[in-house]
Amino acid sequence: MTKLTIAQLEHLSQQLSHELDTVKHLPSKAWIELGLARDTLRSLTFTYDEWLKERGLEGER
Repeated sequence: MTKLTIAQLEHLSQQLSHELDTVKHLPSKAWIELGLARDTLRSLTFTYDEWLKERGLEGER
């Protein structure tokens, strides 16, 4: 039974290391995704403003 417990501890330790490695990279990925979303929103706003201008509705937003 001791070998099984040690093997379980080793497995859980490796799993924890892997999970912590993954979590370490999440904030960087989140900032990148936030930047992409901000750029998309900026493009969407610009395109919408242009669309309103083409239709003579620019003051109605």
